[in-house]
Amino acid sequence: MESLQERGWALVPAPHGGITGLREISEQLSLEALPSIGRQVYQAPFPGGTLHHAPSGQKEVLGHSERAYRPILPMPDLCIFAALRSIPVHLGGQLTLVDGESMLWHLPSSLEMRLRREGVVYEMEWGKERWQSEFGLDHRDDLEMLLSTCPQLSYQWKGEILSLLWRQSPLRRSWSSGREAFANGMLAHLASLPAGVDNAGQIYCHASNGISWGGGGPFADRELVEIIKAHQRCMQILTLAPEEMVVIDNTRVMHGRKASAVAVGDELVCRFGRLTKPAERSRWC
Repeated sequence: MESLQERGWALVPAPHGGITGLREISEQLSLEALPSIGRQVYQAPFPGGTLHHAPSGQKEVLGHSERAYRPILPMPDLCIFAALRSIPVHLGGQLTLVDGESMLWHLPSSLEMRLRREGVVYEMEWGKERWQSEFGLDHRDDLEMLLSTCPQLSYQWKGEILSLLWRQSPLRRSWSSGREAFANGMLAHLASLPAGVDNAGQIYCHASNGISWGGGGPFADRELVEIIKAHQRCMQILTLAPEEMVVIDNTRVMHGRKASAVAVGDELVCRFGRLTKPAERSRWC
């Protein structure tokens, strides 16, 4: 917890890490496990919730706070990644961390002020299976009742496809330090990359996603380039050895992955959760 307070993440070396360490940390922090959408289940018994492999793929995933794109339901306080084996450095695919407190300082002041003033709108389209998984609801009527509780959200149906627009601040207060951080899912939620981004073809985007300004209108290419530059300046690359584990304050440090020459993902197992008691969060703020 001292390391989390100081830098937002803590490295747990082997043999104190790995699956055993992950179990111990989970029990000590009384984590309420949150489901991991779109991840392959790790086939091994684990008390208090299922473990998942990291998503497989070859493209770079820019830094993001886990589940920051999803409205209404809580995002995790903690992300924990445990290495089952190492990825050879020459292949890429390593875990990346971005300190959102530092990144906020690296943004141009005019851009930071606009992000603070307007916020960002997440745009997404989810088929029936996806929205059922995201919200844990089977029926459309139940989902509409839940969505009606969020004034920052608008939606429409295209058959069984749910089209969502959700406005949220990209800045949040870290539970581990009490300071403000750029901690969100913006850069992993782009439909495409602007001109001027290095190695754009190797970076993950998805056509059904998108972001826009909270006050209306798209982000200009130069604005996205400035945000990505600040991200790159603050990025650290972790090459985890087998059994090593990293614990991350999800409200402060964003995580991602470097591009890889081969498909990677099953080298890491992950667990996302909340500190069950709100007092546990406020104690560190």
